[in-house]
Amino acid sequence: MGATRIDASWYFLFLLEAADMTPNLWRGLLVAGVVSTVALAGLPARAQTTIAPYFMTIIDNSGSMTASTGAGNNSCGVPQTRENDARCVFTHVVDAYGEVSFGLEQYLDTPSGACAAMCGSTCGCASAHLDCSACNPGTGAGCPAAGSTAAQGQVLVPIAGNNQPWLERYTDFTCGFIAPALTGCQVPLYPWILAGAGAINPELSARTWTPIAGSLRGARRYYTGGDPRYASPLVGDPVGTCRSVNVILLTDGGESCAANAQVTMATTELRTTCSLIPAKSF
Repeated sequence: MGATRIDASWYFLFLLEAADMTPNLWRGLLVAGVVSTVALAGLPARAQTTIAPYFMTIIDNSGSMTASTGAGNNSCGVPQTRENDARCVFTHVVDAYGEVSFGLEQYLDTPSGACAAMCGSTCGCASAHLDCSACNPGTGAGCPAAGSTAAQGQVLVPIAGNNQPWLERYTDFTCGFIAPALTGCQVPLYPWILAGAGAINPELSARTWTPIAGSLRGARRYYTGGDPRYASPLVGDPVGTCRSVNVILLTDGGESCAANAQVTMATTELRTTCSLIPAKSF
């Protein structure tokens, strides 16, 4: 097995695109990106061979993401809120870096009910998610047992080639469906129908608590082959450890569903999993 390294160039390319980010969102991206980025290097790739890095991007969908970030609209032409700014910058990055393979994850949220054929930016769906109202992250008292588990990380779009249209359905500021799709209130299985009969257009909606430790464990579960919906892109990967494998967490706040110590533990687990050879921060 080759030496471990950090491929910082892709990470900073991502940051440079974040023109719409407010200070709080920048902080979340920087801190979580530094501690959670995993990059692997095996034997040197052949000359002039480009190996697409993998980035599983976790976007905070907690209720606080609805907070305003300023007057007027952002560069996507929608009102400035933490949620809208996160959607906007993610779309810009996915569009700009086609040589990078992205995936999308959120905090576990199970929508239900039916929305109109065009539902606007929030979908108007009912939501079922973990109740962390009694949790004290400083001590861990009152935190739900499931708050720090991998089940709190919900992969919406797996890492795959040419998956940009599906990624951007979650960040295009609208949602809806076309019959015979039964409802827009669902987490569709990738690759779902994008246009025509049966098409579904889901959207990120800010309404959960903030299970950071669980979401990091969810990303680890995905990469190591344990996700309940999607196979790991690392299984049978022909380039093996030559590929840069990364996790970026974009959040506006701290852990709210588990003890803060669980975040440190989850980060360490992610970076030291035997199948994701330990990485160094930079």
